[in-house]
Amino acid sequence: MPPLQICLAAQTFYPFYAGGALRFMHYLPGLKEREIHTRVFTGTPEMETDKLFTRRWQKYPSGQILPVEVVNGTPVYRLWLPDASSQRRVWQYSWSLVQFCRQPNYRPHLIQLLPLPFWSIPALRKLRQAGLPLVYAYNLLKEPPTPALKRWFYRWLRRLQLQLVDCVIVNSSFMRDHLIEAGIQSPVRVIPNGVDIQRFSPATTSEISVSIRQSLGITADAPLIITVGSVEPRKGIDVLLAAWVSLAAASPQSHLVIVGPRTHLKEPGLEPYRRKLEALMVDSGAPERVHFVGRVENVEDYLQAADLFVFTSVREGLPNVVLEAMAAGLPVLTTRFEGLSGELGRAGEHYLVAEREPERLGECISELLANRELRVGLGTAARTWAEAEMDVEKIMDQYAALYRELAERNKK
Repeated sequence: MPPLQICLAAQTFYPFYAGGALRFMHYLPGLKEREIHTRVFTGTPEMETDKLFTRRWQKYPSGQILPVEVVNGTPVYRLWLPDASSQRRVWQYSWSLVQFCRQPNYRPHLIQLLPLPFWSIPALRKLRQAGLPLVYAYNLLKEPPTPALKRWFYRWLRRLQLQLVDCVIVNSSFMRDHLIEAGIQSPVRVIPNGVDIQRFSPATTSEISVSIRQSLGITADAPLIITVGSVEPRKGIDVLLAAWVSLAAASPQSHLVIVGPRTHLKEPGLEPYRRKLEALMVDSGAPERVHFVGRVENVEDYLQAADLFVFTSVREGLPNVVLEAMAAGLPVLTTRFEGLSGELGRAGEHYLVAEREPERLGECISELLANRELRVGLGTAARTWAEAEMDVEKIMDQYAALYRELAERNKK
């Protein structure tokens, strides 16, 4: 099978956090094994995002591609973007992407786009005119503006943007139906998020669990509840901490571990949210048993150390963190969220759903912590589901087949 050259266009990429880009980063070795060779085209973050990294790039002029990095065996071309408005940054990034993919010595067979704001529409038109197949990964339902006129305009722009691509990839049937109902006419393909079931697997020894617990000051027998995700309003950490207010007293030995970027500490607009979380921790009477560990590279170790995974997001596509917890053999309790679909398994069999009400959520967590047999049964069923349906190797086969299909169609 002849090699295929693709460009992965992600304005934010490792080491900077973006869920979709992180997922595709883990796909890169699998794609390479299938003769899908990738170049990543990305940008630099705003200065405030990570001053340590951005300072070392200040010697380069704005608009220049920095020295090539290698991530997961894949070359990464990073564009030095100005510390300016988001519109200007998107504009410069998207037009530089056009130039990058039209170099005399480099023309990819296909461009895999991760979501870009509407300012990218003119550049997408130019790429389409150049005859380059475009695949758009639509990972998350966006919250539309509240005013009716703005909502209509938002949907019109979304249709305009997605009609410029050859295929839209979504990770759940819920998202596919949502796009079809919104009038999107481009082909929509459902490819669920894949999980590395070797990396995310049930613990075979207690060594890792003991190490993680010791690092957090948690005893080996203390109930440990975990959640993974950015600390921001959409992820619903406030709901979980509100449940913790009653749970901390009902389960005095339990601990809550929150893994993920502490966005609420970095963004000035989230100051009220930060104060709300702090107040809830104080109200619980047990703030010392809540552990914010930030973003980590070894999420799987933290999952192996836990007894229960709780997910309280408001809106998702197909949440990778839930699939990873299931693959790790953890029982999963989620509140109902916009985007919940059959690709996650069957509620009541592979995971449990609780009302999005803090007191009731706390009761459900307490009941699960008290019922080891139920937890073990849920975790075993979840692992079986992940192995059968969500193995990343099967997902890679689907991506490779789609890329070759579109590239071959473009030759005709």
